[in-house]
Amino acid sequence: MGKRRRKAAISFEAKLIHPSLLNDEEEFPPLQRDNAARQTVQTAMGDQQQVMPEVDPQEEEVEEEEEEEDPARPWQRGKSNVKSRISFLRRSGHLSDLTIAFPGDTRTIKVHRLVLAMSSPVLEAMLNDPLENPNILALPGVPPQAFEWLMDHIYHDEPQLPEVSVAVQVYQLASKYQMDTLSRMCSRFLLEKVNIENFPFVYNTAVFLEDTELLNKCSLVLAPSADQIMSSQDIGVMNGTALTSLLQHPSLSISTETLVYRALITWGRAQLVDPTPESLRQVVGEFLPLVRFKTMTTDEFVEHVIPSMILSNDECITLLKTIKGVAETLPDIASCDISVRRPSREKAAELLNNQGNVTSTFASEAKVSILRNFKTSKPVYISKLLSNTFSSLLPGSVEVKDAEDKTVGTGSWHGMSCYFSQPVRLEPDKTYSLDVSVMELRWVNGYGAFNVQLEESCFTGEALHGRILLHFLEDSPPEDSAPLEDTPTGDD
Repeated sequence: MGKRRRKAAISFEAKLIHPSLLNDEEEFPPLQRDNAARQTVQTAMGDQQQVMPEVDPQEEEVEEEEEEEDPARPWQRGKSNVKSRISFLRRSGHLSDLTIAFPGDTRTIKVHRLVLAMSSPVLEAMLNDPLENPNILALPGVPPQAFEWLMDHIYHDEPQLPEVSVAVQVYQLASKYQMDTLSRMCSRFLLEKVNIENFPFVYNTAVFLEDTELLNKCSLVLAPSADQIMSSQDIGVMNGTALTSLLQHPSLSISTETLVYRALITWGRAQLVDPTPESLRQVVGEFLPLVRFKTMTTDEFVEHVIPSMILSNDECITLLKTIKGVAETLPDIASCDISVRRPSREKAAELLNNQGNVTSTFASEAKVSILRNFKTSKPVYISKLLSNTFSSLLPGSVEVKDAEDKTVGTGSWHGMSCYFSQPVRLEPDKTYSLDVSVMELRWVNGYGAFNVQLEESCFTGEALHGRILLHFLEDSPPEDSAPLEDTPTGDD
């Protein structure tokens, strides 16, 4: 209604302007002519002259939506800007002059050559080349769901990336099609989202695209959580290059080498439709020299390696003799001669160990600061915290906050331990607290001061009475993967 009133007023005003005000330039110079015209209009309208009400933008949007539903009305008249028109073309497929097809999949997408060409130089070049079918562009190997989101981003300027498993595919497509702004958006998104659960997806993409910043963040996630990551069934999504990089990674610190071997078997099965011991051997054979069989105990080897039937009987016997130290020759397929466990980047510091007479407090629900006024002399990433005087029956949430009460990291509390899916960075000489919110808990309502001097850093602050053990990573790139010292195996 607002639009109609405004148009009517403008039309009425135009009719009241005398022709002499428009044509007689000598009688009315420009400025005087404008003033005279304005005065004539105001006089003629008299009491009817009113300030027209502003049109509510939401009202306009509603009108547009209503007009879109009217098939008799030209669709262009219901769109107030270019963005809404382009979005309509995406939703409706109207004026589409190209169909995107995915070989091996029945899904298709109707698009517009102009929109694709102005969004990506690679897509423009593909469209300039002659197509087998001039109306169809086949994209083999491209995941339809990720490409569908890519089209939404191009047409609608969609800012919300999908779940991580699809976002990594979008990142690869953005890189492939040289869509630099979207590539940076995907990288920032994955930097925030990478954790233990989605690590295989993110790491595979980081290696493939050589995203150094994302690789460094993956290294921080891997260091304290290698056991969980190597036990993931999603390890099979990685390609061979990423798997090789992971097995050689200096942050791959695991409790037992059998986890590496079992991860290889999981990865191999994911590559095969109907895996057999023979086909598995062919698929994982090139990676077996990266497994440190000599660090396994004989019990571990017998329990995990022999039943898989990947190695022959002779190869198994030779490796068992090598583990026991009665032979030196290794089979070609398992030629790794390293006999020390993989080194760990994660360090631990006992902040407090006050086991005196203390009184426990019980509550059905509470928020407690386990650490307060915490400071570090050098940048560190905290990955885990254990307390023997703070326990809960149910899982809880953890927040690491700075002096301004801003949350810099979150984690989860289980039993007597705090875990961070993404290690939290703490800056030197800033003050932090670690707050736990849980239900059905017991804790010691008292604090003790600590001042822990380490080789290269110092921690100060206050902690709940009892034993507080902090696990952390130093803010430095991983060293070469060669171990510095021997860690004896169970058979030594």
